[in-house]
Formats: sequence, C-alpha cells, structure tokens
Amino acid sequence: MAEARETVSTSEAARQQPKPPYGHLSVVCGPMFAGKTTETLKRILWAKNGRGQEIRVYKPAFDQRYARLQIVSHEGLAADAEAVHDWDDRTVAIIEAGVAVVFFDEVQFFETPNFNGDILLIIEDLLSAGVDVVCSGLDMDWQGKPFPIIAHMAAKADEVHKLRGVCTVCGRPSTKTYKKTGSGGQIEIGGSELYESRCTIHWAVPDLELTPDLFHGR
Repeated sequence: MAEARETVSTSEAARQQPKPPYGHLSVVCGPMFAGKTTETLKRILWAKNGRGQEIRVYKPAFDQRYARLQIVSHEGLAADAEAVHDWDDRTVAIIEAGVAVVFFDEVQFFETPNFNGDILLIIEDLLSAGVDVVCSGLDMDWQGKPFPIIAHMAAKADEVHKLRGVCTVCGRPSTKTYKKTGSGGQIEIGGSELYESRCTIHWAVPDLELTPDLFHGR
C-alpha cells in the first residue's frame, strides 16, 4: 500500500522557501494612462494567488482619487492597499511577518510633505532583508522633468518595465503626460479631466497639425 503523501498548500510551500539574501527590485513606470497600475495589479495577483506569497501593498495617503484603501486602475480594476503617511516601524513588521514582496504604487509621491520618511532608504532596507520590491509610478511630471525617486529606483532596478500610452491627438505611442491647464505646481492630483497621455511632438506643440513628414523615421 502506497504511503499517503502530505499535501502542502501553495502559500505554505511559498513560506517554506528560503528567503534570498537580497531582494529583487522592479520598477514599472511611464506617463499617465499607460497601464502602470494595471501592470502592478497583475503582479499583485500573481504573487498572492499564483505563487501564494505573503505580500504588502502601499499607496500614498493623500492620493484618494478612486478609493482610500485600494489601488485602482483607470479601468476600475482594484486591489486592497494600505494608505501611508508615516512609515514608523513597518520595515521590522514586514521582515518579522515573512513578507516576500512589497508593492509601492505612485511611489513618486512618497516624499515630503506627503510622506514622512526616506522611501529610498526604506526600500534599500527591505531589499537587504531579502524582500522583493515592486515600485510603480510616473517617470516624469507634466513639464517633462523626471521624478527623482523613480529615476533613482530605475537606476538601481533589476528590471525596469517602461510602458507607453496612446497619444490623444494622433494615436501614436505616448511617453509624456500633458496637463490641459498648462499651469499649477509639479504635483496636482487628477485624472482625464486634467491630464492626457501624448507623444513627444504633441506634448511639446499641443495643436500642431499632423503631417506625415513630422514622424519620418519615428
């Protein structure tokens, strides 16, 4: 008679795996309406349900465009998240709980005055403890200036997934975020009522007439 084999759940098997000595850093970036949050949600679902890993998801507390305790894509897809303004002792709690992957959505906003703490040091501590980190956010503001946090993370990342949107003027791939008002500070929370995704040409010259020679060789 064959011996009965003990079954182990996917999540239990994941917890039994030895933690790597250093975590894997992934950065998902691009302009608005490029699918960054959707890509992050796919990774959350795969880590949690596909691999049975213990995860944590964080978002800046001041960004409540769609939900306070969820990250939500422009298409309405969502996952539970903790909205944070102060980090406190979360790093210790994450390590002690055996968390495998930590997700930071809209990571470019994890800075003063919207966040108390050094997000770069926080991520470094998590990686040093063998925790994988996935950061998603805008790589540039509406003026075309890089967000320092994303730029730093992209330089250190093991993987950078740079997404492109669709230009609202010509339909070509877009890499820039265009602000309809053309005024205001670097950070102003909003959606399609305030921002559009545009190609470089129609970001620089919003009303330029489309002619084939403008895109020659692009």
